[in-house]
Amino acid sequence: MSMNNREYKAPDMHEAYSKCVNVIMKCRTEEQLMNAGRYLRNYERLMQNSHLYPTIRKPLAKRNVTNLLSLLRIKRKQFLDL
Repeated sequence: MSMNNREYKAPDMHEAYSKCVNVIMKCRTEEQLMNAGRYLRNYERLMQNSHLYPTIRKPLAKRNVTNLLSLLRIKRKQFLDL
């Protein structure tokens, strides 16, 4: 199935970031934290696809990934401290 340019809707980077935050925050087990880490790697790959997000600059994408990685580390530490 082919799409012409009028039908194509670019992915929403804010929605993708919010979803990644939600995935991390809902983790309740170590296995879920590992899966959230994989989800974060997929998010990072998505941000690196410049043809999907032509307006995103590399520093912004890197900062978003760094922030999410920090959130994942905090969540993991919180889980381990219990």
